[in-house]
Amino acid sequence: MKKVKKKKQISVTQEDIATGKRNETQSCPVWLACRRALPYGDLSVGANDLYFDGAMTELPLPVRKWIERFDRSGAESVKPFRFTLRLSWMP
Repeated sequence: MKKVKKKKQISVTQEDIATGKRNETQSCPVWLACRRALPYGDLSVGANDLYFDGAMTELPLPVRKWIERFDRSGAESVKPFRFTLRLSWMP
């Protein structure tokens, strides 16, 4: 089987930051933004990885650092940002 690669542009908004919860894999700001881009399927965001429908994708380093800062210091320590998420899975 051929591996499929797909890119998604993700925008973490000020609203995501305000409503997101620290240290939560399914309600942090990055998860909220990813859920808009990936509205269906099982999704969770960890400190280093994103899990989507059973496949793991490593988050880019700047995103991992952003999550760490948000989890440690809260909404006032971060700003909205965009990143490209590269998903890979077996069809």
